[in-house]
Formats: sequence, structure tokens, C-alpha cells
Amino acid sequence: MPVQLQLLGLPNLCEEGKTQPLRLNNPSLVLIYLAVKADWVSRSELAFLFRPDDDEASALKHLRLLLHRAKQLDWAHALELEQRRVRFRIPSDIAAFKLACSEQNWPLASRLYTAAFLGDFSPADLATYAAWLDLERADLAMQAQEALGFYARDLEAQGNVSGAAQVYADLLKFDPLNEDVLQAYLKVLYASGSRDRALRVFDDFSALLLKEFDAQPLEESLALVRLIRENKGLDSTLSKGQALSSSPPINNLPKQSTRFVGRKAELADLSAQLAHEDCRLLTLIGMGGSGKSRLALALASLLQHSFSHGVCFVPLAPLSSSDAVISALAQALGLTLAPRTEPLEQILAFLKDKKLLLVLDNFEHVLDAAPALTKLLQATEHLKMIVTSRESLKLIGEWLFDVEGLSYPDSEVSDGLESYDAVELFMSSAKRVAPRLEFSAADLARIAQISQRLTGLPLALELAASWARIMPIERIAKELSEGFELLESSQTDLPERHRNIKAMFEKTWAGLSEKKRETLAKFVIFQGGASLEAAEEVTGTHFSVLLSLVNESLLKRIPPNRFDIHELLKQFAAQHLDERQLNELRQLYVAYFSGFLHTYQARSDKEKLPGRNQLLKDIDNLRKNWNLILETVNTKALLLSTDAMYDLYFNKSFFYEGKTIFQEALAILEQLQPVNHELMGKILHSLGVFNMHQGNVHMSSQAFKKALISLKKANNIEEQAYVYKNLGLIAKQQGQLAQAVQELKNSLKLFRQLKDETGVAHALNSLGIILKNMEDFDQAQAYLLESLDTFEKLELEDDAAIANHNLGSIALMQGDYKGAKQHYLSSLRVFEKFDFRHGIAASNTNLGNIELKLGNYKDAIGFLAISIRLKKEIGDLVSLPEPLRQLGLSYRGMKNYHAAISNLLEAISLATGPQPQSLIIELLVDLADTLIEAGHASEAQEILALCLPYSSTEFIQSYIEPLQVKLKSSLVEVISPELQTLLEQNLSHIQSTYNMQPH
Repeated sequence: MPVQLQLLGLPNLCEEGKTQPLRLNNPSLVLIYLAVKADWVSRSELAFLFRPDDDEASALKHLRLLLHRAKQLDWAHALELEQRRVRFRIPSDIAAFKLACSEQNWPLASRLYTAAFLGDFSPADLATYAAWLDLERADLAMQAQEALGFYARDLEAQGNVSGAAQVYADLLKFDPLNEDVLQAYLKVLYASGSRDRALRVFDDFSALLLKEFDAQPLEESLALVRLIRENKGLDSTLSKGQALSSSPPINNLPKQSTRFVGRKAELADLSAQLAHEDCRLLTLIGMGGSGKSRLALALASLLQHSFSHGVCFVPLAPLSSSDAVISALAQALGLTLAPRTEPLEQILAFLKDKKLLLVLDNFEHVLDAAPALTKLLQATEHLKMIVTSRESLKLIGEWLFDVEGLSYPDSEVSDGLESYDAVELFMSSAKRVAPRLEFSAADLARIAQISQRLTGLPLALELAASWARIMPIERIAKELSEGFELLESSQTDLPERHRNIKAMFEKTWAGLSEKKRETLAKFVIFQGGASLEAAEEVTGTHFSVLLSLVNESLLKRIPPNRFDIHELLKQFAAQHLDERQLNELRQLYVAYFSGFLHTYQARSDKEKLPGRNQLLKDIDNLRKNWNLILETVNTKALLLSTDAMYDLYFNKSFFYEGKTIFQEALAILEQLQPVNHELMGKILHSLGVFNMHQGNVHMSSQAFKKALISLKKANNIEEQAYVYKNLGLIAKQQGQLAQAVQELKNSLKLFRQLKDETGVAHALNSLGIILKNMEDFDQAQAYLLESLDTFEKLELEDDAAIANHNLGSIALMQGDYKGAKQHYLSSLRVFEKFDFRHGIAASNTNLGNIELKLGNYKDAIGFLAISIRLKKEIGDLVSLPEPLRQLGLSYRGMKNYHAAISNLLEAISLATGPQPQSLIIELLVDLADTLIEAGHASEAQEILALCLPYSSTEFIQSYIEPLQVKLKSSLVEVISPELQTLLEQNLSHIQSTYNMQPH
């Protein structure tokens, strides 16, 4: 039996059933690092892991000695050494755990993760190794939490509520204040008969929440506990619609790799200000490096339980213009922007009824976007904002808070020095780079002097503390007092506090190794940070160097594996690049991200879904890459990038921005000779799609036709096939269904010629939709079934679900409610798996419609509530009237006339158009019918009179005249003042909008 490593918890060696403790020293730590990596590692990366401040030659020399000693260990026989790289492959519990997670073997993964990686061990003299250990430890813990979550839900689905309760208990240990886990835990405890235990768990949670955040549990938790206390059944009391009609609170606050220090007084003051009813926009103002962002995040974390819809963090530093703020806000909110509606309007609709806290960081970069914040506040009632900026936004209603340095002792204070925030921050930062460091009374006095000299500025303190790795505290204090006078003499045009930070940076820079200086200077090219792979490729550095820079507060780590740089440090580091170096760096940057995009595009459709989320993390880098390509007219890089940028912008519904960037590319290509027909065709095709989804039918059609000309010259048959498909969709939008069928058949022919099964399936699906609308149900069903079979064969679950959904629509139109329901439920399961919210909303709308037709009003309300909530969240206001209408009719069926009328009025208010459309007339007639049933005959008569001039004879005979007869025998009830006002406001709006006059 081979040797195995046990690394979760205290480390052990296992061989032939015997276990012995593993001694942790530098040679064994080398092997552990290699064992966890489980692949080739460059010698340079290993060298800098142990000697981050040495030059590369010295670090490599030390590594050779370390590897020689490691090879002598009796369990190191699998160590492989090559000239430039090293590998050590050995079975371990970490490898087994990661494999179990990748194979979704949740029971095994849950058993394997018994404790943290190497327990609480931290190598005292290896700060960079310790940083890697912390990172890996956190990543494994996160995977363990995910595994436990999946395992618990699987046990629930199997009916094993006792087993699920134990797993949820283990999961809650990772984060005792995770309220989602708490709610799930309480439910399974109650279901397993442990009511008293569930109540004790909740009481303990409430006490901890009050102690840590001075907050109360969410209303959902309180409602759940009320049911448990009253011994009521959870399933019978919470219907599907009630349980799912509200989304979980948003919380995208970035995880921090270092502890937040101090600021208790500031947090108390800010909490009190934000609690004030009139304080809806609170701006934290301060210079760079004053700690505005960390203070804002700490405040948001403290207050998150006060906002039922959560907190949302929006980083603005990476944005190159104010125009990108709306897209960044939508992305942070998780809002998929719908075509044909202004993005800001969609955000306003989404936030309208939300009790939400927005955190907008680094607003000084986008001050021109400040008026949009006023619109957000005016359109909402419960929205509040925390903004960080170097200057005021100058908006009415803005509350200002000046962020100063951390508290530090006066020169005459000598007792309790470590209780001051600035001193505490310096000490914790110094410990990060010099773990063995102990502070004497004299050291504390010198740290107090340093804090005074730096006026408590957090960034300056962290930089000064990083010097502790190479010099004692006494020397740091001396360097600061002597060196600053020389550095400041040529900087008299800067404010003193800013001079202090600049001086700190210059001294820190001088103490860095050449490799670190090179890495830091090159890192300034990134927008919004960089993945580990991007950082290594573009800067030519190693993982260990990046970790060392994180330890020294020169880079920030964004868990799990991204890095970023403080905006102020970015400005300073950029000064150390000359024009030649900057141009070379831009070339490396474009080469990497263009290749990154091309590699993504080469993946199969099935592999693209997770890859697309990775692209989204680098959206700011991809925008910058595109701009650099256009600035340098790099057609080779543009060709590599175009398809993936289109794919990302299309699938994430960035239609407005997509149109802009492809229009800019087209303007440049039109100036080039000779014409690159393939590139021109791709750009025109993409531009046509973005125009089509914004309702610009003519512009879209022209772009597609021009694209075809270029693509035929380039002999790009695949792209031609997609253009024909989109020409078919344009014809469908214009009501030219026969033309649409012909264009789609052209597309299908080319896809079959190319043996492109994915393209064939998409063309068949589109043909099926159009033929369904033409009521050629047999042919439509044949096309859709072939499309479904092909997608399933290709294992494209999401596309197969769309085809399945369309088959449901055919069944519904033919009155086959049972068959339609099966199709919709099947597609819904897949849409939920992929979090495809447009699909989830559409399926719930149709399922609600079926239940409405069958008279199952309660079930209909459940489905429709989910649909309406999702459509509002994704900004799909165009299709929102239909589920609102169905919800109104469902409430009417249950004799809840107030709810019925309210939903029908909301549907009417959203049914927009240049003239009274049939949908508006139909909605008004539904409203009149509901008013008649409710006994409000005069109001119904007024609405019917409004509809008559705009209704066809057939419609009048079929719908309006029967209601007029119904009016004569209707009961009369007094309408409530609230409902009367609502009716008058909406009818007045309709009449003025469409210039409608009653008959």
C-alpha cells in the first residue's frame, strides 16, 4: 500500500495501515506544497515562496539546498526534479476530497473534510508560505461548505430529515450567523420531531446576532419560528407561491483577506446617521489611503440585517467612463437587462419596492453619473446608499462624513498604547510579514510615534509595518523621522498627508526586490484586478511573489484567487514605467486577453456556461483589451476577440454596450484597406444582433445584409448560416412569417451542409416557433422534436429545455393541458438548474395560465407570483402585463376582488404602445368584468364606454355586449376610497397616454 498524506487536521503519514505524525519543517513544507499542487511547479515559484525578498539567483540557490534535504525524507521517493520545474505526486486526503467534490460525491466529501488544512499551524518565519496556507485553507473550507449544503439538500429530498439536520448543524459551524442555513436547519429539526431543539437553536442564534451586530433575525426567520412555536405545519401554511415569491437577500460584499481594525466610534456615528429617516445618501469623503472603502464595507456588513432585500457592493474604480455605471450597477444587482427598455428604467423598476443598501465605491472616477443616483432615490422609498469618494457628489439630500486617520495617541500618552486603532493596525500588519515579532514597551512607544507621524492613515501604516520583515521597529521609526524630510523637500505642492503617503511609497519601493518592483509596476495595467493566471502571464511573475506583495499590503487578495492593487498605489507604481515599457506591457496584455477570449470561444457550447462566468469576472479587463485593440488597430487581436465578446455581451444581455463597442469597431474597419471581409462580416453580424434586440429592425436588417456580402467574399459559411437565421427572426418580428420560414430554411441548409448539429438544432427550434405561430402544428412539432433530440444528444440541457418549453406551447394552444404541463415542468427544472431566469419566469407564467384555465386558482397564484417577481428582477417589463393579468384573473376566481383589480391595473399601466393596442383593450375588458363581479357597475360601465371606439365589431359582439347584459343584473357594492383613487389615476393615465375618448 503506497504512502498517503493526511493533511486535513494534524498532519500524518499513513503506510500499511500504520499512522505516524508528520514533522513540519521546511523540507516537509516543500513536499506538502507540491503534494497539494499535484502538478509541475516552477523552481522560481518555489524559491520565492521561501525567500520572497532575495534576488532570483539567491532564492534558487537556497531552494536547491531545500530540495536536497527534502529528498532525504523516507516518504519523498516520488519527488521528481527537472532543471526548471519540480513535481511530487502522492495520495492525500486533500486530493481525495477535491476528487469527491468534482464527482459530486457529497457523502464522501463530507466525511473526508474533518478539520482545517494542517489544523492551526502557521510557519513563523515563512510569511509568504503562511499566506498560501491561509488561502488554501479558506478555499478548502469553502468547498466543504458547498459539499455539506448539497449533501443536506440531497438527504432532505430522500426524506432523511434527521440526517439532514446533522449535516446542517455541521454547516452552521462554519458561519454561525448564516441565516439561510439556520432556516433550513430549523425546518428539518422541526420535521424530525425536535421542536424544542429547533427553538433552542434559534434562541442561541438570536443572542449571538444581537451580541455581534446588535440586530434582529430576518422577518422570514421570525415567521418560521412563530409557526414552530405554534406547532403548525410548515408545508400547509406556506404555499409554493408564498415560499418562493420573494428572492433571498442580495449580499455580494467582497470577502476580505485581512481583519478590519478599529473605527468603533466612526461605525457608531455612521450607523446612527444612516438610521435617520432623511439620510438616504451618505458619502464618506477622504483622501486616498484613508480607509474609506474598508469602513464602508464594515458599515454595510454591520447593517445588512436591517435591509430585508440585502446589501449590494458596486466597485467603480475599474470603470473608464461614467457611461458604464448603469451596466456595473445592473451586474452587481444580478439584473439581466432586457432589450428594448432603457437600462436605467429597468433598474428603477427593480429597486422600486426594495429595502436595499447600495455601496458605491470610488465614485470620484464617475462623478458625471451622480444625477443617476438622484433618479434612483426619487423612484424608490426604502433604498439607501453609502458612497465613498475623494470629493462630494454635490447632490441635494447628500449627507457627508469626513474619514480621517485611525485614532493614535498624543505624544504625552504612554499607557494603553495598544488600545489605539492606528497602533493596533500597525502591530497586526507587522505580524503578517514577521510572525515571530514580539513588541516591547519601547517598540510600542515607537509605533505610537510612527502613528503620529503618519496621522493614522491606514495605507501608510500598513506600508510602514511591511518594513518589519527587514528591519526592527526602532529602525522604521528612525527612517520615517529622518528620511521624510529629504523626500518632502521637493513635494511642497502636495498636502502634507498626501506627501506622507507618497514618501512612504517611495521608501517602500526602494526596499523591494527587483522582481517585486517589476511585478508591481506591471500590475497597473489591469482593470478591476486580475486572476492568478492573468497576473502571472502578463507580469511574468510567480504566485509566491504575488502572495508576498499581499503580505506587504502592496496588493490586495480577493478570495479565492484574484489580486488587485489600491488605486493610489496604482498611480504611484505607474510612474515607474517609461513609454517603451508601457507599450510592451500593453502588447502582453492584449496578447493574453485576446488569447483568453479565443480559448473560451473554442470550447463546446456545454463548456461555455461556466467559462462565461469567468469572463464576467474580467469584464473590466475585457473592455480595456477591446479599447486597446481599437486604439492600435490590431486586426489580428480583434479577430481573436470578436466572437467571444459577442457571446458574452449577447448572453449577459449587454445589448446597449454591445452595440456601442461593435459600432466603434466598425467605424475603424471601414477606414482600412484592403477590407478584411471575414472580420467585417463578423462585426456587422454582431452589430445587427444588438440592434435587433433593441427593436432597431431596419438598422438590424441592413447590417445583416451587409454582413452576408462580406461573409460570402470571405467564404465563411458558418457565419452566413447564423446571419440567415437572424434574418428569419427579423422577418418574424415584422410579421413576414413566410419570409421568415424561407430565411430559416436557408440557414438550416447551410448548417446541415457543415454538419453543424448545434446550428441545425437552433434553426429547427426557430422554425418550430414560427410554424407554431402560423398554426401549422404538425410541422412545428416535428421540427421541435428533432431540435430537442439533437440538443439532448449533444448534452446541451439548457437549449433542450427551450425546445421542450416550445413543445409545451404547442400543446397548450391545442388544449392539451396535461401534456403542456409536463413539458413546462420538465423545462422549468433545467432552467432552475442553470439559473436561467427568463426561462424560469416564462415556465411559471405558462404553468400559472394552465392552472388558471383548470380553475386551480391557488396553484396558479403560486406560479404567477414567482414569474412576476423574476420578471421585475430581470427588468422584463415588456412581457410583465400577461402574468399580472393572469394573477388578477386568478384572484377574481377566488373572489379576492381587491387583489384582482390591483393586479389588472398594474398590468394596464405597463402595457405600453403608440396607440390603444388589443392587449390594453383586452385588459380593460377583464377589469370591467372583474368590477361587475365585485358589484362596481358604474365604474365598469365607464371602462366599457372607453373601449367601444377602439374595438372591432367581432370583439364587441363576443366580449363587450355580454358584459353589458351582465351589468343589468349585477349587484351594487360601494367601492372603497382607496380602490376608487387607484382606478381614477390609472384610467386618467390611459386616456392621456393614448388620447382615448369614451363612446
